[in-house]
Amino acid sequence: NDLVYIPAQNDNIRHGASLSALVELCDEFQYVLIETTLYNAFFVPRRIYELCFQELVPDTSIEALHDITMGTSLYQLYDGTLKLWGCKKMLWHRIAIDEHKIQMLPPSERTFPFAPNDALKSS
Repeated sequence: NDLVYIPAQNDNIRHGASLSALVELCDEFQYVLIETTLYNAFFVPRRIYELCFQELVPDTSIEALHDITMGTSLYQLYDGTLKLWGCKKMLWHRIAIDEHKIQMLPPSERTFPFAPNDALKSS
């Protein structure tokens, strides 16, 4: 929910904006997030929210309204290995994401650069 991604304006590229970016944009235009599904978000004008939805949806935060069930996280280990957590496939293409193919360093170069030298290890 902390990713704010706004794609470049280009009708030939389909990236989609992050939910956080959409919430920020809609807030500027006085719209309120009232519901989400796996792939969609629903906004209403703030005045309509206050008249019709405020009691039904008292917390309109992304955290309250959106469960990230298909999220993919990337993290890095001390030696430079990249690991995936969560959904390990490209959702729209139905292709598995291969952790071996996303590595930036070959296995022979994956070491922790701040590891103690051998003299300290043996003491």
